[in-house]
Amino acid sequence: MNESRRGPILTLCTFLFLLMAFSDFGKPFAHNPRVGLVFFGIRLHDTIDRVIAPLFGLYLLIYAAGIWRMKWYALPLAWIYAAYVVSNMILFRVRSPQLDVEHSLGFVIAYFIIAAGVTCGAAILLTIRRAELT
Repeated sequence: MNESRRGPILTLCTFLFLLMAFSDFGKPFAHNPRVGLVFFGIRLHDTIDRVIAPLFGLYLLIYAAGIWRMKWYALPLAWIYAAYVVSNMILFRVRSPQLDVEHSLGFVIAYFIIAAGVTCGAAILLTIRRAELT
């Protein structure tokens, strides 16, 4: 599979999702209470983080492989992940507003735009190119 079939944007998305996967795999090993997978607006810790974070990492590895290989299964994974990311960020702000006070409102807005843009953008681009998925 060459990059020209995927295009530069989907290739970039593949690498970004791989980075997120490796980040999720590492979260249970961080010895920092501010690090842990945020699952539907709640930052996980301890045993539950050791279970859920690697599962998300595996999901992202499978998703990235699907984009890289332009496989049909990447499309539903894309929309599920995009919906999860957007809802997760909103729920985090609602459920845990005190945990994000060290960031300015501008940072929070920029983070939301980038995270939602990449995840929703990948889903939209895969939808547009669904005829090319095998």
